[in-house]
Amino acid sequence: MNIHQRLYDPANYRDRKDLLEDALESEAESAKTSHRTKRTSTASAALGRPHGPAPFGYRRQYDPHR
Repeated sequence: MNIHQRLYDPANYRDRKDLLEDALESEAESAKTSHRTKRTSTASAALGRPHGPAPFGYRRQYDPHR
């Protein structure tokens, strides 16, 4: 969403610069989120935890001997 509540004109160098900076910030945030998600999934797998909730209609059943 445009936080400045105005239209940007890519022909204007200031607007183009703002758009490019916003794109870089968004890409960096996406990379951070991806890194955190992968780190958490890897740690959970190492501890033997499930990847996520069971799909609708299924339930988890654990081996009672382990």
